[in-house]
Amino acid sequence: MDFRNKEKHMIIILMVVAIFLVDGKCLIKKFIGVPCPSCGLTRAIVAALNLNFYKSFSYHPLFWFIPIVIIIIIYGKRPLFGNKKYEIVFYISTIMIILVVYIVRMVMLFPNTVPMDYDKSSYVWKIVTFFKNII
Repeated sequence: MDFRNKEKHMIIILMVVAIFLVDGKCLIKKFIGVPCPSCGLTRAIVAALNLNFYKSFSYHPLFWFIPIVIIIIIYGKRPLFGNKKYEIVFYISTIMIILVVYIVRMVMLFPNTVPMDYDKSSYVWKIVTFFKNII
């Protein structure tokens, strides 16, 4: 195994370890209170592993798509799909799909439906509340 393969495996291992270190909580949501585009993904994957696909889709409809994209990005040969243009189209399409799903989820579910709810224990909320109380 050459160094690049070890590096690729290390990225996967670090991603899994990071999920366990933050107890499955989103760092972005914990900091600013607003869900990130991948919010609910960890819960969705756990539900899928338990064969509860209805719950998986409700937590994050792209629970099956994002891990595949990550594997393609990490393990795919460069340029992806043998062509730099296809690689760029792949990246742009992936970003667009994720953003469209995020916008739809925010419009339909925010701020009252988990996991798309606002986290009032976030650091930004605490700072805003602190300054509101001072003024």
